[in-house]
Amino acid sequence: MIPNPHALEGSLRKLGRLNRKPHRRRLRSIRRNQTRRRLARVHARTANLRRDALHNLATTLATEHGAIVVEQLNLAGMLRNPRLARALSDAGLAERTFTCEACGSQLDRHMNAARNLSGHEAGTAAPAKDGCYHPPQTSGEDR
Repeated sequence: MIPNPHALEGSLRKLGRLNRKPHRRRLRSIRRNQTRRRLARVHARTANLRRDALHNLATTLATEHGAIVVEQLNLAGMLRNPRLARALSDAGLAERTFTCEACGSQLDRHMNAARNLSGHEAGTAAPAKDGCYHPPQTSGEDR
C-alpha cells in the first residue's frame, strides 16, 4: 500500500484563515485582491500535491507491474457521506478492512478489490458471493 499524502489536511488551517480574511477587506481593494491571490495559491498548491502524488503512483505502478486493473467506484455517491467526504476528496478513499464471511480472512478492502480484479482479469476465478477472492481449488493429484 502506498501512503496517503494528505494534501488537504496539511493546509486546512491556512485555508480557514485565508478564507475569512477577504471578508474583512474592503471590496475591490488591493489588499483584498492580494488575499484572494494568496488563497488561490494555497488551493493550487494542494491540487499540485495531489496531482504529483498521483503521477508518482501511476509511474511506479506502470514500471513495476505488467498489468493494471482499474475498479470503477461510485465516488459521487460516496462523497455524499459527510463522515467520509473530506477523507475521500483528500486521498481518494478512506482505509477500511474487509472480513470474508466464508473463510474469515481479513484484508484491506483495496487489497481485496485488487485480488478480485486480478483474478477476474486473469480469468482464473471470480470472487465468491461474499466478495472475497478464493483461489481455485486444485485436487491433490499432479497434472
